[in-house]
Amino acid sequence: MPIAKCEFLAQCDGKMRIFDDLHRRIEEILPSAGLDDTVTKKGRITMTWRMQGKTAVITGGASGLGLEFARRYIEAGMHVALADRNRDSLNAAEQELTALADADVHIMAEQCDVSDADQMQEFCDAVYTKFDAVHCLMNNAGMGLPVGAPWESRDALQETMAINLGGVINGCHSFIPKMLEGGQSASRIAMAPGI
Repeated sequence: MPIAKCEFLAQCDGKMRIFDDLHRRIEEILPSAGLDDTVTKKGRITMTWRMQGKTAVITGGASGLGLEFARRYIEAGMHVALADRNRDSLNAAEQELTALADADVHIMAEQCDVSDADQMQEFCDAVYTKFDAVHCLMNNAGMGLPVGAPWESRDALQETMAINLGGVINGCHSFIPKMLEGGQSASRIAMAPGI
C-alpha cells in the first residue's frame, strides 16, 4: 500500500494501526540506511544524518525539492554544492543557504545545464577542487513533461528527456567514478528527476 494512502487512512479513518505499522517498519530500516535520531511529531518522521562536514551535490538545487534537501543537509552540518541552469534562482538559493549555514559549512553554487555532459564534468571538477570528496549525489534536476501529447512537440520532448534522463546519466558519469576512487563508505546516490 502506498505511503500516501496509509497516511490518508491513518488521518481520515482513524485506523492508526496502519500508520503505527508503517512507522515501525521505517524505524527498523533507518539504521541500515545510515540514518539515526528518529523523532516522531504529529505523525511525521524526521530523520537526521550524522553527516557533519561531509559534502552533498544537488543538481536542480535552486528551487523545489532540491533546495529543500539543501536546507536539510545544511541543518545536518553538510557542505552543499548546487547546480542549476537558472542563474537568478541559483543566486537567491545561495544567499538563503549561506544565511542558514554555520561558519564551518560551505556553500557552492554553479550555473550548469545538466543535459550538457561537458558542463556537468566542469561542475564536477569544480566541486572536487573546492571539496575533497562527495558523500551524497542527488541528481534532482528535472522538468515537467511538455503540455499536450508527446508526439505534438518533438523538441519539447527531446529537451525534457535530455534533462530528466540525460542529466542523471551525466551526473552519474561525472561523479560516481570519483566517489568510488575516494572510497567513501557513506556515499548516497539519489536520482529524482521528473521522468
